[in-house]
Amino acid sequence: MLIGILTVLLFLGLLTVRLVLLPSEVLTYLQVPTWAFWLFVLGMVTWLIRDET
Repeated sequence: MLIGILTVLLFLGLLTVRLVLLPSEVLTYLQVPTWAFWLFVLGMVTWLIRDET
């Protein structure tokens, strides 16, 4: 359980760093809407948390 939470926090931390360093130009380049990107992130986090419980 604790490992799962730490993994999620680490993942979110890295994601935040990448978004700060590589802003919306990356999403524009990939033609990915921002809402779809965050929906995917939330889905991944939810799946990881559910997998650990």
